[in-house]
Amino acid sequence: MKNICNKILFACLLFFIACTGSHSPKAVAEKFLKTFEEKKFAEAKRYCTPETVKLIEIAESLSKMPEAKWITPEKI
Repeated sequence: MKNICNKILFACLLFFIACTGSHSPKAVAEKFLKTFEEKKFAEAKRYCTPETVKLIEIAESLSKMPEAKWITPEKI
């Protein structure tokens, strides 16, 4: 009986440890947004789905392009 109680207590303890900390959805989303804003694309890819990785790669390639110079009618 004591062995079963210890196993249940251990399982509950692991459950509560796993549910706390920096792995909550909110914490992960904040890390993703912070790294994306800082243009740390390689690190941002760690926090997202495979579909989102493709979007990050597009954003990364766009960020490497030189800034566009707009031609206004006055310049023509």
